[in-house]
Amino acid sequence: MNASLHMEKDNQLHQYKLYEQRMRYEENEFYASLWRRWLAFTVDRMILFVACLACIWMLVVLGEQIEIMQHSDMYTAIDHAKDNVFISIFGGALLFMLFVCPCLYYALFESSRLQATPGKLLLGLAVVDQHNKRVRFTRTLSRSISKEISSWLFGIGFLLARFTPNKQALHDMIAKTYVVDNQARHRINYLQYKCEQHIDLLDT
Repeated sequence: MNASLHMEKDNQLHQYKLYEQRMRYEENEFYASLWRRWLAFTVDRMILFVACLACIWMLVVLGEQIEIMQHSDMYTAIDHAKDNVFISIFGGALLFMLFVCPCLYYALFESSRLQATPGKLLLGLAVVDQHNKRVRFTRTLSRSISKEISSWLFGIGFLLARFTPNKQALHDMIAKTYVVDNQARHRINYLQYKCEQHIDLLDT
């Protein structure tokens, strides 16, 4: 009886060590590489670019309509005012498309249940906090704003992901977030669960 119990304990300990070893291996693959992040970034920028083109086309159509209105006698007296209004609308729209829209795009997707933008989903990546959990909107928004600023500075902040221990870019460090391999993340969660099971069996 004692011998069989001792053998069972040894077997559980062996299994626990195997799971622990596999978990250490997965942890090396846990954080997303720079090239995968860059590909995801490129996909997202293409989506935003297409959306911006659609918005610009709408603005051009609006401008043409205003031009048509300017040739009407009814509107001759307020032509100059309409020009100023259109310039203000166009400038505001450009600001929205080039800064506000990308910030909201990243913040909303990365704080959602998906925890990733379409580009990151395509590459199998997710954004998590220091506890490997879903990130709140306020933090993903600060992450997005700092990312946009970093992209204007020739992407210098992105290159930090090549040299930091957990492959964090500047905007990750500001928001205390991490970009991880989603499959490795799920495998680690599973291995942690199995390790906890074996610890419980060893304690009994």
